[in-house]
Amino acid sequence: MRTLGLRRERWIAFWRAANDLALVMDADPFEDIYRRVARLEAAVYGRAAAHSVPGSPASSQDSSPAESRMASNQRERVEMQVRKVVTGHDAEGRAVIARDEKIDGMPIPGLGELVFLWGADEPATYPNAGDNPAAPGPFPPVGGIRFVIATYSPAFDVVAPEPLPGMHVEDGDEPGMHRTDSTDFGILLSGNVVLELDDGAEVLLSPGDVVVLNGTRHRWRVVGDVPATLAAFIIGAHRR
Repeated sequence: MRTLGLRRERWIAFWRAANDLALVMDADPFEDIYRRVARLEAAVYGRAAAHSVPGSPASSQDSSPAESRMASNQRERVEMQVRKVVTGHDAEGRAVIARDEKIDGMPIPGLGELVFLWGADEPATYPNAGDNPAAPGPFPPVGGIRFVIATYSPAFDVVAPEPLPGMHVEDGDEPGMHRTDSTDFGILLSGNVVLELDDGAEVLLSPGDVVVLNGTRHRWRVVGDVPATLAAFIIGAHRR
């Protein structure tokens, strides 16, 4: 029995080392390994392993150490990589795949991460090669567009407590409150966020919900302890 216990301890130590490696490699396939370790630890610690939903908080009383690590790691890791497929035209004007690439997220202090997928400051003229104009700045001028995916971190009380370039704030504004000179079309992909407006009205958005912001003052707040991911298409607008 002593030999069997020692083997179990070594087995658990091995997979805990694999856990640390997974964090460095950001290797999601290790999630299944966490579940296997949980079952093994259940035998060692003498209790049934809890089967929590990945990414949801686990009870310290019902969960094994492996499952608690899995839930904690998924809450903390916000690294994004998005596959982008772009069409264009060849020299004869025929439709072709111009790009098929993966775009890494960019960490933004006080926000989380942004993936800049497309940015133009003026309307396109076709046919073209399908190249991204890659206009600078998160918000476009009149006639310009931006296509981004943002992951908002639950680590902050509100999203972007310090304004990004292109966000307009007024004296006395609460942290995160701002407006932009744009029409923003967003769809929430995951997580939950609250949209707060000038009059104190709050709307809870869940995955699949769509929001259209017509240049109005607002701020975002993540609900829960998992990141919220929002895809947004932004069009520059006039303001009187």
